[in-house]
Amino acid sequence: MNATYASSDVAGTVISIPGLIWNLYLDYLVFYPSNSWVATIAYLFRILATILFIPLLALTLLDLVSYGVARLLGIVDPDRPSHVAAKAKGKEEDKLQVPREPKAYFEGEESNLKLAGAHDLSPVVSRSPSPVHTRRTGSTFIPENATTVEEGADSLRKRQPAPVDA
Repeated sequence: MNATYASSDVAGTVISIPGLIWNLYLDYLVFYPSNSWVATIAYLFRILATILFIPLLALTLLDLVSYGVARLLGIVDPDRPSHVAAKAKGKEEDKLQVPREPKAYFEGEESNLKLAGAHDLSPVVSRSPSPVHTRRTGSTFIPENATTVEEGADSLRKRQPAPVDA
């Protein structure tokens, strides 16, 4: 047997695999025979889809028809949404209200504190406030027995050069 012929035969077989798979797909899954297992499963899924679709269609049509009947009888007001009508049903006598006097723009110190969140964001009155610290100056770091600033600076910690790894 010739070695070149064997390698070209294998290469021809490898190249023809996608076409073979495509032909099998078309023969058995797209254009299937009527008595195959694919036809049985496809028929089963058609029945399941119909069983699921018919109740949804019936409920949708029932909802539309009931809305139409309610509109004809005058139960539903087409100008107002349904959630607004439900809230206003029990408050017929409260519709007429006397307007209150407008508040002054500047009401004083109490409204400013309220606006700033004084009672909400402040600590409770019974608790003491946060402690207040005074800032230290640089002269507090100089020891008392030092006569000059440079002498006192000798006692402070100094930076050391970083060690060099060899």
